[in-house]
Amino acid sequence: MTGRAALWRRRHAAPQAARVRAAAPSRPRCPRRTRSPPQAARLCHGDLSPWNVLMGADRLWLIDPRGVNGEPAYDVAVVALKACLDDPAPAVAVARSLAASTGAAPERAARWVPNASAA
Repeated sequence: MTGRAALWRRRHAAPQAARVRAAAPSRPRCPRRTRSPPQAARLCHGDLSPWNVLMGADRLWLIDPRGVNGEPAYDVAVVALKACLDDPAPAVAVARSLAASTGAAPERAARWVPNASAA
């Protein structure tokens, strides 16, 4: 760091950082998002919602994917949340049930619901 930059940092940035650190303890800590290990990342839909699921005679068709690398349980949580009209309380149970029938981890899907709700 050059002399001028160091001087600016001591006079301006350091006091500002101290004020931010002093305010930080008053903020609530974020809870741990999950307790179980994540599933291996793999190709996911990325935009899964009830409007992107078509029912065939003997299977479901997922349309309009974004094609992202991620955790399948998140896609399950999103579709459960949207099927429950963005109400997280019933979406947790729906996410567990849907995950159990699709091969995703039910507990992981349930834990993704609050994150999907915030997104």
